[in-house]
Amino acid sequence: YVDCILEQLQDRVKRMQDRVEFEEKIRQKELASSGSQRTLESIDDVDSDMMQDLGYDTEAMMQMVRDLTPEQTAALEQIDFTGRDGITADEMSDELRKVPGLTDEQIQMLVEMEMSLLQDDSLKNITKMD
Repeated sequence: YVDCILEQLQDRVKRMQDRVEFEEKIRQKELASSGSQRTLESIDDVDSDMMQDLGYDTEAMMQMVRDLTPEQTAALEQIDFTGRDGITADEMSDELRKVPGLTDEQIQMLVEMEMSLLQDDSLKNITKMD
């Protein structure tokens, strides 16, 4: 039983490491392709700039993130829509509704963001794993 739990934890750590590496790769490619001469304060600035370029109200999104409980944040980190071609907004909503306490407004904002990211051709090229 303990071996099973350890194996699950190791698998979870590996998935999280892969996701961090993947997200860093996306950020680096985005930086390289943007040709921006502006010095960025942090990786969060890259995310913010990218989301603003996609037409998002980053302040509203940041407020939504600040409003999440630690449990909601942990549950959301387990959901990954990256590379799931053909997933619909309804399917995303169904998965997000499993996160305890998310409001309909939060679910809608997350679905809109994820669907835009999945449908953005420039991001599709960036997110292809080499």
